[in-house]
Amino acid sequence: MVDACDNTTDEAYNEMFRMRIGGAALNTNTLNVNWPAQTWLGLVQNAATAAKVSQLNAAIVAAGGCGQILEPTGGVLPANSTVIVVTSPNLDTTLNSFGALTSTIYMIFQNTPASANAGHFGNYNATPATRTLAVTFGGGCSDSVTYQRANLVNIFGAVGGSVSDLNGSTVNFTASGTASYVNNGCTAPIPPFTVEAGTTPITACPGQIINLTGTAQGQTSVTWTAASGSFSNPNNLATSYTVPLSATSGSSITLTLSVTNSCSATITDNIIINVGGPSLTLASGSNTQSVCLGASISSITYTFGGGATGVNVSGLPAGVTSIVSGNNVVISGTPTTTTGSPFNYSITTTGGSCGNVTTNGTITISNSGSLNLFCDTGNSTPTSLAFDFSNVGQSSFTYSYTIDGGTPITGTHFAPSNFTVSGLTPGQTVIFTLTANGVSCVPSQTVNCSTSCPTPTLALTSATGTNTQSTCINTNITPITYTFGNGATGVTVTGLPAGVNHTISGNTVTISGAPTSTIGSPFSYSITTVGGSCGNASRNGTITVNPSPTLVLNSTVATTNQSVCVNTSINAISYTFGGGATGVTVSGLPAGVNSIVSGNTVTISGTPTTTTGSPFNYTITTSGGSCGTTSLNGTITVNPAVSLALTSATSTTNQIVCANIAIFPITYTFGNGATGYTITGLPTGVSHTVSGNTITINGAPTSTTGSPFSYSISTTGGSCGTATLNGTITVNPSPTLVLNSTVATTNQSICVNTSINPISYTFGGSATGVTVSGLPAGVSSIVSGNIVTISGTPTTTTGSPFNYTVTTSGGSCGTISLNGTITVNPAATLALTSAISTTNQIVCTNTTIIPITYTFGNGATGYTITGLPTGISHTISGNLITISGIPTGIIGTPYTYTITTNGGCGSQNLAGVLTLTNGTAPVFTQVLPICAGTTTSPLPTTSNNGITGTWSPAFNNSATDTYTFTPNSGQCALNTQMTIQITPSPTITNVAFSSNICSGSSTDIVLTSDVINTTYTWSATISNITGSYVTSGNETNINQIATLTDSENIGTITMVIIPRANGCDGTPRTILITVNPNPVIESVTVAD
Repeated sequence: MVDACDNTTDEAYNEMFRMRIGGAALNTNTLNVNWPAQTWLGLVQNAATAAKVSQLNAAIVAAGGCGQILEPTGGVLPANSTVIVVTSPNLDTTLNSFGALTSTIYMIFQNTPASANAGHFGNYNATPATRTLAVTFGGGCSDSVTYQRANLVNIFGAVGGSVSDLNGSTVNFTASGTASYVNNGCTAPIPPFTVEAGTTPITACPGQIINLTGTAQGQTSVTWTAASGSFSNPNNLATSYTVPLSATSGSSITLTLSVTNSCSATITDNIIINVGGPSLTLASGSNTQSVCLGASISSITYTFGGGATGVNVSGLPAGVTSIVSGNNVVISGTPTTTTGSPFNYSITTTGGSCGNVTTNGTITISNSGSLNLFCDTGNSTPTSLAFDFSNVGQSSFTYSYTIDGGTPITGTHFAPSNFTVSGLTPGQTVIFTLTANGVSCVPSQTVNCSTSCPTPTLALTSATGTNTQSTCINTNITPITYTFGNGATGVTVTGLPAGVNHTISGNTVTISGAPTSTIGSPFSYSITTVGGSCGNASRNGTITVNPSPTLVLNSTVATTNQSVCVNTSINAISYTFGGGATGVTVSGLPAGVNSIVSGNTVTISGTPTTTTGSPFNYTITTSGGSCGTTSLNGTITVNPAVSLALTSATSTTNQIVCANIAIFPITYTFGNGATGYTITGLPTGVSHTVSGNTITINGAPTSTTGSPFSYSISTTGGSCGTATLNGTITVNPSPTLVLNSTVATTNQSICVNTSINPISYTFGGSATGVTVSGLPAGVSSIVSGNIVTISGTPTTTTGSPFNYTVTTSGGSCGTISLNGTITVNPAATLALTSAISTTNQIVCTNTTIIPITYTFGNGATGYTITGLPTGISHTISGNLITISGIPTGIIGTPYTYTITTNGGCGSQNLAGVLTLTNGTAPVFTQVLPICAGTTTSPLPTTSNNGITGTWSPAFNNSATDTYTFTPNSGQCALNTQMTIQITPSPTITNVAFSSNICSGSSTDIVLTSDVINTTYTWSATISNITGSYVTSGNETNINQIATLTDSENIGTITMVIIPRANGCDGTPRTILITVNPNPVIESVTVAD
């Protein structure tokens, strides 16, 4: 277990790992563990550890486990046993469960770590890194395993996670060392007892087969169970389950996976199966109905659900339909046929993945009978009405009637199948309703009848169409005549236009006259008979009176006779047309002038674009209507406009020239009534002259202020406007270049690698930039706006002095240049001419240093030196400086000196260090402990740092001693010491054995030595001893059975025993054991 479950502050007390002992028992005395993160502290076994084991065993019993934990007896771990190594006897037994234990294991405890939270393993870290745990019992018995900390998983089986999620991270290893990463939570590193049925819940359909793959650990058997349905193999983790066909949608089934371990303990895990599938239920209404033809059924509502997304409905009678709203379907309507009755309808769900559900119903429709009620005119009179009807199996009839809308009269009628209403007058109306009693599907019936009465007549006798005519105002209409009769004694006429009236002659009516007004047209007239007892007769007609057309001037009279300049808008001329006129036509207008009709107003407006045809006489005439036209006239006179034309090249009106340079002459001509001109906007130095009707502009501009100059030339005089033309004269300035910095900056002398004083220029006029040439390397120019700055640090003297030039660029009016000089002087030099090592010397006191020499130049005229120790001086010869002498300063103090040049371009400096010492300490590699009796001295006469000398006293190979090294003279070196430990060789102090033994007896040899922890190796040479006798070994007590090969002759065992302690072999010891034959009774003599 890499990541122990702990109380957040005691992980180091609760870590553990599991190992298995091989085919031979091992003793914990020789155990050593190399933890990935901490030091092995050895083992402890005491009352505290026994109490922990007892607590764990009690917890195992309480959890239903049948295993147990033991501590080793005498430190012996039996062959093939399983061992848990715990990092501390302070283990919290409640944190890591051993409840699943089913076998006997051994537990050993490391001594308590100093830090409770300093873990022994490397917990999870996203940065990959391996960690190794090594265990050894000595004698070649060892093993190690390695894991990757970035692969540790949490309790959810995923890599990484929170600290609490990672508690319980465990790594299992195969015998070959292959790692697998698991996390069973806070359980000890023992085979766990777990069960996982699988993903839950699962949605399934009735009859569906579900594949199951359960997982378990530590089980001896498994069983799948469920209240219904079946498993293909209920005793296998991998099985399949069939959902019963009888399962209903919305129900659930619990599948249980039970596992049992060798302790007969059982644990379970469940999977919930949620049964899907569609549902369909009757929510309201009856699904079995009987109705009469033509009567509405009672609404029937079904609700569908589960996986159903809709329904299909079939078998309904015509007139009955289904409507789906949400998850409800409603069946309603009025059957229109009995054909097919009874109608067995079916409603089936759609959608979903678990099939469909169907439910049925029946609608029975019965034919409706009919009373066949009608007015019996053959048996009716002007004063009575007869009604006839059919017998429909009724017990009686109920009737109700009104006379001319009066109070209803009701009653019951039994027989016969007719009924008469008497006491009426001609022309009265009876509404009669009859209902059959005692029968179904026979609806009530109503009829409307009237007694007979002669109807007055009124007929058109003039030509067809005369009753619908159109005429102009004040024009006679075509006469219209009617005749009336059949009881009518006269007529009334209404709706005629003014000027039109009617006359009666006998039974003939004549309408005639000339309408005098159009107001109310068209006139819908009506003629109705009067007199008689059975109503009136009416006829209608239409007389449409159309007005004469009108045309009226709205604008002033002056607008109908205008004089305007060409391309100048006229004053708008407006007319209103009316009467019968529906529009106008206008002719004779000049180009550019047109007419627009809006409603009944026509407006003439626009701008004449030509004088050709002037004056223009126009006419406006009404159109539409049936009563003629009317016209009005007018005149528009169009006069030509004054002219102004460019006669020089077009390009002369947009010139670009330099200041004080003459422009190309620009010429114009004017006319068409123009008598002169004005010019504005010319630059200073440019003027204009006129000759006849020709204008000339010329001259040399003397200023750029205001450029570009937009000039304008306009005509004067004339009656038709002013002509204006424009042009542009752009006057570009000459370039300028001005020094901004002081004059001295244009002639500088500086040292190489030293910044120059910046040199600044401003360019202007037509200049848009500058180019700079001739600068030394390291010096450059930068342009910002219209300022160029030269700056930088010269990096070379080659080419000095540097004559540079700044020249303007851009513009169209030439360039200008300025010059300057930058003189670059070389830097002073200072160079070491003696060996580099002379600048860092360690000098024995009163010993002359190795001379140190330097040369200076390149303008340097001298030097200064500081920091030399007492006794050291310096001299100069030409440009050569020499430092020499015998230092007498403080021992051990490094003297750092500095030499600096004077004069020339800058100063150069170099430094060095002189250190005084009494001598160098020799360095030797410590001689490791050696065995007593070693004959060769291990003390070298030359140190690791090359110092030679001698050791005293002479090397002693029998006892630990300290030796002094004295350097040979002339090396400026110091004495040093070394202690060499002599490890004593062991001596066998006692060999307890019997020199004479009998065949078949044990050698019983016991060895002791004068050095503790002595081990022994021995070999034996045997004579006349059986081949099963072992001839070599390393025991302290040598117990072997010696059996003679030839039982009648003696045998011998010669043993050589070598003691060894602390890596040193002692003096071998040889012993001889004689093995004697056992006595044999060859005969027995009995005397009486």
